[in-house]
Amino acid sequence: MFIQPKFKIAVLAIVVFIAGILIYPQVELPDERERLEAKERGERTFWEIPQYPRPGQLLDWGGWLRTNFYTDSLEPLEGSRFYTIDELKFWFNIDFKGKLRCEDKSKCASDTLDSSNHTLYGRFQERFTFFDNRGDSGGAPPTDWFGPNVDILYYRLNIPFTKQGANLNLTIGRKYFYLGQGITLFNKLEGIEANLRFSQYLTLNTFLAKTIRTTDDFDYLRSRNSLSNRLFAGFEVYTTILPKNPISIYYLHQLDRNPDKFTDPTQDFLYDSWYLGLYTTGKVFIPDFIYSFEFIWEGGRSSSKGVKGVTSRINAWANVIKLEYIPNKFISRIFLTNFWASGDADRISPRTSALGSAPGTTDTAFGYFGFIPTGLAFFFYLSNIIITKTGIVLRPFYDESSSLKDLNAGLSLYVYNKHKQNGGIYSSIGLETTNQKQFLGTGIDAFVSWKILSDLSITSEYGLFFPSDTFTTSKTRTFFSFGLLYEF
Repeated sequence: MFIQPKFKIAVLAIVVFIAGILIYPQVELPDERERLEAKERGERTFWEIPQYPRPGQLLDWGGWLRTNFYTDSLEPLEGSRFYTIDELKFWFNIDFKGKLRCEDKSKCASDTLDSSNHTLYGRFQERFTFFDNRGDSGGAPPTDWFGPNVDILYYRLNIPFTKQGANLNLTIGRKYFYLGQGITLFNKLEGIEANLRFSQYLTLNTFLAKTIRTTDDFDYLRSRNSLSNRLFAGFEVYTTILPKNPISIYYLHQLDRNPDKFTDPTQDFLYDSWYLGLYTTGKVFIPDFIYSFEFIWEGGRSSSKGVKGVTSRINAWANVIKLEYIPNKFISRIFLTNFWASGDADRISPRTSALGSAPGTTDTAFGYFGFIPTGLAFFFYLSNIIITKTGIVLRPFYDESSSLKDLNAGLSLYVYNKHKQNGGIYSSIGLETTNQKQFLGTGIDAFVSWKILSDLSITSEYGLFFPSDTFTTSKTRTFFSFGLLYEF
């Protein structure tokens, strides 16, 4: 295989990025908007942008250039803002084969096993943002340059056991770690992961990882002099004994290792937690009807508000039920989803101990380290909240010969309610509540995405949030985005 010209270009690009990393401080980029962009767009999500090597390639590389234009209202600030994000990501993959001896020849076609034993994958990023802050008295910087940064970098060793597919995958480095459908944990971390496939029916995944040293902590009122330092250990057992209804059971233990020496002398910020989860998805009875269900039980301990040295026991839970119907090639799916996460009547905010549970009480507010899309215009944290979501995704011009066959359009409707009427809620966008009512409001999300060419796509999204009189303002909050994605 002749790869010399491409190899030279790849090596040069890697050297440039590594040099940039040594020169510039390595700062983990804020990914709130990236995760919002992982909204359901047909069958295509942000982290599923094609970025994986072609089979048989010793060295493969590629990337994408993305430009996004955004505008949104900034209540309770006066006015709205316009901003752009230009992003370049480059990836490479080195994959070379080896030979492993087969100790049990009765299970092998020969005394050796062919496999792609060693993989080195890296992804780097540059990002430029421009803010037009008219009306934003808070004053975000008009321009920001992030990078170059290591986005993902890991080494993977594959050890096959039998020709029937039993194998062990060991991965070490910086990558996304997740459990279930990504609520309990979906985060970019640094660590080691072992995936052991016993057979086609049973897989065990275990990992030990820590937060990237430059990320902000889960507790947003903790001093910024103390960036996140948390340890995650977990496992997930995945079985397909019921082929149409696979089941996974998982456990996660999270330890807060942040020093609080720079924080409030009257307040601790400890949040140690563990999670036990059950996730299943599949088909039952009706053709083209798909369900998914996840239940998560959380325990642990959290610092009580207003005192030092006092913690509350955590006893919280969350569940997600989703029903989907896939009628035909023009209607990709019709869906109904319910999110329900427990709250705490004593908590003002589920994201900080300073506004947390009262001393001597049980903390029943659900806290997590993953992601779940809860609306574009007003992104609710999944705690003390009940969200009902329904919608449809269409491929209105689907035809194999049509240039519009890859055009997707979708509409989602949301209804938001509190679980505990007196408990607090949290959103990174932020509106203040004035009274304790359960009904929070409604929302609408719409999107259109079109893969114009094999390497060029466009996406546009529009979101509305209609707040109830629980909030200090009744003004509708809006969000609009338009993006171009070029892949190479």
